[in-house]
Amino acid sequence: MPRRAKRSPPPSSTAASPAGESRNRPSPAAMATWNTSRTSPDDARWPFGVHQRRHSRYDEGIRMEVPMAVPRLDDSQLLVLSTFAYRLDCLSSTRAGRQLDEFARDMENSLLGRQIERGDGPDDPVSQLMDYRAWFTVLASIRATPALSQLMVDAVEIDARGAKMMLLSDDAGNAYAVFAGTGPGEWEDNALAAYERDSAQQLAALAWFQREVVPRQYAHVVACGHSKGGNKAFYLAVRTGDALDRAVGFDAQGFSREFVEAYGPSILENAPKITAYSLDNDYVNGLLNGIAPTSQCLFIDGSHVDNPVAYHSPYSLFVPYHGASGTILEIGGEVPQGAFGRAFREFSLYAQEHASEDDYRQICHAICAALENIIVPNATDEERASRAERIGAGEGFGLAAAYLARFFGDTIQNVSIGEVLSFLLPSGKYGATAIDDLAIGALKTVSDILRRLTR
Repeated sequence: MPRRAKRSPPPSSTAASPAGESRNRPSPAAMATWNTSRTSPDDARWPFGVHQRRHSRYDEGIRMEVPMAVPRLDDSQLLVLSTFAYRLDCLSSTRAGRQLDEFARDMENSLLGRQIERGDGPDDPVSQLMDYRAWFTVLASIRATPALSQLMVDAVEIDARGAKMMLLSDDAGNAYAVFAGTGPGEWEDNALAAYERDSAQQLAALAWFQREVVPRQYAHVVACGHSKGGNKAFYLAVRTGDALDRAVGFDAQGFSREFVEAYGPSILENAPKITAYSLDNDYVNGLLNGIAPTSQCLFIDGSHVDNPVAYHSPYSLFVPYHGASGTILEIGGEVPQGAFGRAFREFSLYAQEHASEDDYRQICHAICAALENIIVPNATDEERASRAERIGAGEGFGLAAAYLARFFGDTIQNVSIGEVLSFLLPSGKYGATAIDDLAIGALKTVSDILRRLTR
């Protein structure tokens, strides 16, 4: 196997965020380069995360190569791996040293057993708002694609917080560090990452990469993942220097201002490695501050997705093609960003600009708890009670609703605060009575908070 020259990981940054700095008063010197215009998502002064379509890579369903130093797998195949990683916890064995085909067969048997035991009703999504049919299609796509099925699994890890990651390689020395989205114990880390320079789980991903990937000295290394997994891939692009050749994220959230301030030069140097795919109306990719170059932020057609909650499902990015060897999953065609997705991005910028430090932190924790309720609906009663407790802690959700009301009132017509709340805390199959009660309570406090904010 071809080997790259051994490299030492870069030293850790010692930059620190100013203690107690107000969100209304970011450091002018530090933020001068990273001007996040609140008037236009296409403002050229912000060099990263301006999500605007350029031109399609796809023509009538024919895959085209990405114009970079591309390894063996294309980006559609990276999305297949990123989706597969979500269910590493259902494998009977995570022993490394086997081909991915064996892992796929193991996962298929596990899901078949679950389907027989629990049934496959429409209100019981298995994971990531994907039903059994979608999961079996992902597994069939792996088995129908030799470039995927013949990958060797070199390492698998599921940490104490439920974060899942795997390392795969081919016989040419190409390696793929794959990160699943938010694990069961990582939702609080999502909120912390909104205002800390480095979150604990970002640092854990870096430690795993330095422990498992760097010593193997692969010829070419790509990191990828969906949602929080994509954020980790982007984080590695900034923190690992030339130990990583490329990072590809799908529906991945951005980074805190503290991160951008601390790692600005490294972001500029490594941003060309980063490619960010998002569904046109995904509601997570626009959160915080993106760092991918404008030309490498690609929005994918989601017109086939009827349920807005599923805008953040990795499967929504796929279009299946049926060939002689079986079903192959491809990333869909490119379109402009949708109004729904753009609204979430603009609200994220609005909150960073207008909320005080304390308000902003409470908003981040409340919204992350609400998103957990949306994205992971098949929870136990105990998990739902925990979510309700976190959403109801302090004024967080009331603050989020109040700032949303101000934001939508200033920028978007014909959207009521009730509609916003019904999305963040959906009732019925995606909610619980305790959470519905919290939504009613939050509505009662919104007017009081709005009066305080406008004094």
